[in-house]
Amino acid sequence: MIVGGTNGKGTTASFLAHLLKLAGHRVGLYTSPHLHSIRERIQIDGQSVEKEIWSEGMTHLQHVSFTFEEAGFGAFTKFEALTALAALQFKRHNVTFGVFEVGLGGRYDATNAWDSELAVLTSVDMDHTEVLGDTVEAIARDKLQITRSGAPLYTPSNHSDAVRAEIACVCKARDVPVVWIDPDPELLETEAAPVWLIRNQSLALSVAELLDPNVRDVMRD
Repeated sequence: MIVGGTNGKGTTASFLAHLLKLAGHRVGLYTSPHLHSIRERIQIDGQSVEKEIWSEGMTHLQHVSFTFEEAGFGAFTKFEALTALAALQFKRHNVTFGVFEVGLGGRYDATNAWDSELAVLTSVDMDHTEVLGDTVEAIARDKLQITRSGAPLYTPSNHSDAVRAEIACVCKARDVPVVWIDPDPELLETEAAPVWLIRNQSLALSVAELLDPNVRDVMRD
């Protein structure tokens, strides 16, 4: 699954991966940026990929991509290489669910190179205007390219009117069912946390429950 947005996508992706791991699933998580080590960006069941596995994977990708530039595809960017490495490691470790956080925008981001079974869109605001556009509607349109026909989009209900209208319009045109998520009442009652964090947790919890209906029970234990 793919998680995009302006703010909160890293938090949402991490919480979603944590919930699915608690429920007993093998989960891969790809996020950016990192705090201390670049290996933090690729995790299997909450653990960073080991140095030896990382090195072998990068060497493998280097060999298979030697002819890309000659074929007109261009050289791998650093982010593209890391995204490919994440996908490779998730496949090798037989993860049940792979959670990919979008790097920038959505339309041309490396994490959007394949189809995802569902998409998550967190808050949308003005960001990277030199690349994504100078209006919030244009930015939303770019980020919404992570959706696929027939695959649901999970997103908070409290977007601005302009963003909400853009989501409805784009998703209707792309035949994408939209699931609008309100803050979870149980989280509001039990969590002494900022509203934005509860919103992201509610989003992750809704997606996790779709994938495994037992998630909420596990979370309470």
